[in-house]
Amino acid sequence: METTEAIMTLRDVSAGYDWRNIVSGISVSICADSFVGIVGPNGGGKTTILRVMLGLLKPTHGSVWRRSGLKIGYMPQVVDIDHEFPISVKDVVLMGQMSGHRLFVGRESRRKAEELIEMARLGAVADRKIGEISGGQRQRAMLCRALMSEPDLLIMDEPATYMDRNSETTLQKMLPSLSQKMAIVMVSHDLESVMSMAKEVILINGTMRRVSSKNMPHHNPDEYFIHSRQS
Repeated sequence: METTEAIMTLRDVSAGYDWRNIVSGISVSICADSFVGIVGPNGGGKTTILRVMLGLLKPTHGSVWRRSGLKIGYMPQVVDIDHEFPISVKDVVLMGQMSGHRLFVGRESRRKAEELIEMARLGAVADRKIGEISGGQRQRAMLCRALMSEPDLLIMDEPATYMDRNSETTLQKMLPSLSQKMAIVMVSHDLESVMSMAKEVILINGTMRRVSSKNMPHHNPDEYFIHSRQS
């Protein structure tokens, strides 16, 4: 993907809860070829920004522009699943094809689901109940579900949560390929992983600083968080 066309723009956004802003002065454009990593301390506003991007939280100040018809896939940090609910991994992935209250399970949808399941190395557990597989496998299933709609923008909140080393390795192999087809915004606490994959890094601690991942210091990134809080 070679275009730099913006698909989402946040302009001077402030947002929070119960009349208290968690973040303020956030201005950023996500382009069609973006791979942006968001890092910062707990409580610094990373998930708040994702909620604004998803349209789940209205800014208290500023504006959010999204390209008309923009399709967003979302992989949440934690998914509460009833371990007794009789739904298979494949069915969970197919849920990403839902439109309103309808679930399309035609031949093309099943083919797409099978391709994603194989890409995520879940073929061996595709027919097992979602509650019977490991946490890392569930996270990969949630990623496949987010990809079913062929989104223009994939938003991931701590995708490696509950993943073991094998699952993390699989994820790290998948993302560079996916970034050739869609924009990606990823929140992660793993600075090394973010720097190895993302083209740019947004440092969030109430306010923000955006830097090239190549210039992100491997030593003490807290100096950037402190700077952004005092700016």
